Amino acid sequence: MVALIVIGSIILFLVILLFSPVLFAGRYDGEVFHAKIRYLFLTISIAPKKPREKPKPKKEKKPKPKPGLEQEKKPSRLKQLIKTKGGLWAFLKMVTEIVKIALGEFRRMFSHLVIYRMAVFIRIGGGDAATIAAQYGKACAVAYPSFAALSKITKCHHSRVLVEPDFTAEKSTFSVDFKVGIRPWFVFAMAFSLLFKALRVYLRKPPKPTRPAVENQQASS
Repeated sequence: MVALIVIGSIILFLVILLFSPVLFAGRYDGEVFHAKIRYLFLTISIAPKKPREKPKPKKEKKPKPKPGLEQEKKPSRLKQLIKTKGGLWAFLKMVTEIVKIALGEFRRMFSHLVIYRMAVFIRIGGGDAATIAAQYGKACAVAYPSFAALSKITKCHHSRVLVEPDFTAEKSTFSVDFKVGIRPWFVFAMAFSLLFKALRVYLRKPPKPTRPAVENQQASS
């Protein structure tokens, strides 16, 4: 009975750890960027960073090479890998397959990303009326479609984008306030799936080079 309680407690603890979201919140007011990560009862501030005193560099004495000893140049690991995978073309094909797998896994991870709050305010200024109007049109053409696409591939609870011209401002400004989160279970699942698929592609045997058949034709007498 005690063993079942201990095992159940461990399973419950792991479930809480894996399904409690990791939250990332940030805010930029035009001057300073503030950001922090929160997981359960732990909060870590990652920006702005406090300046650290740089230690004085120590002078290291370079060892003098011994005369008469020549260092043999070994082929780089990349060249060895290209050779073991059947040449440059086969190596590039393997890299392309791994990149496609990674993009698919990241796209699937984005579908589990939750946007709790996303607010972007852009104020266009710093020029004459014609310049501001042109920049305003370009900013709208980028900002609104981008956030519409982002809300489709993620779980967006609240988002607001505002682009406005300011003909009296000396320069353009913007501010961002966001809070996003994802459960560690989906990150670990994506990482294991990506690792398994990438290893399967990496460990695949290289194709054997095909040699054209040479036919010897003999003239009939």
